[in-house]
Amino acid sequence: WSGSWGGSNDGPLEAILTDEGTIPDETFQKGNCHSVEEAIETARKIGYENGIMIKASEGGGGKGIRLVYDEEDLPNAFL
Repeated sequence: WSGSWGGSNDGPLEAILTDEGTIPDETFQKGNCHSVEEAIETARKIGYENGIMIKASEGGGGKGIRLVYDEEDLPNAFL
């Protein structure tokens, strides 16, 4: 498995799946943004040129994937 962008110094996150076929929790948590502030910081690193995809990692309440083109719209898509 190769997951989310890990940052400029560490490349993509990689993990060997567990015996149950899941991503180890430690790696899974590194691939997530846990707050709006963290999502904004990460989006600034990536850039909004082609948009940013926001996806709930668990229980998204039917929101699915949201495409965001600027920082102003990111908080609403994250929540």
